[in-house]
Amino acid sequence: MLRHAGINIRAARTSRRLTAGQLSQKLGISRSYLTLIETGARPLPSRLVTSLSTALHIPKTTTRLWYLDQEMSVILKTFRLSPTEKSRLLVRLNKST
Repeated sequence: MLRHAGINIRAARTSRRLTAGQLSQKLGISRSYLTLIETGARPLPSRLVTSLSTALHIPKTTTRLWYLDQEMSVILKTFRLSPTEKSRLLVRLNKST
């Protein structure tokens, strides 16, 4: 479930030919913690959204969407929302970003 953000991070990292060690150093986190995020064992923390966009040279909106998508997955799983409720929640989230 939390893999979406991690999959995107790993894809962006590898396409830029960065090792996990190099990216983790740029982010100021351990390589093992980055690996946990990339594999979905740990969620992408909001505090890394800006530094991740800087380190990978991608727009902050992209990394923020990865974060929000991850959070939305947790919400949807936790509350088991109907399709209508999901749509309403997405509209509200889009207005707040």
